Amino acid sequence: MLSLLPKAGFLDRLFRRSIGWRHFGGALMAGLYSFGILFALGGGTELLRADHRMIGLAHMPLLALLILSGWMDAMWWLSLKTASTDA
Repeated sequence: MLSLLPKAGFLDRLFRRSIGWRHFGGALMAGLYSFGILFALGGGTELLRADHRMIGLAHMPLLALLILSGWMDAMWWLSLKTASTDA
């Protein structure tokens, strides 16, 4: 949820500094969100077992939160990329 941080201006300046920082930050965000989403999906498979349905159900809000925040951060990162190339 980098796009909602109050100090997002620091990340804005860092990602605009060079294309290397921008690519590194984007790859790091994508990797961490992918890992979290795969973790939540793995827990979500517990919905298929009758004794563990509540465990699987508990992973669904985490999955929804990760997908939503990943989407918001991706849109924020892409807006930084286009804004820096226009300037």
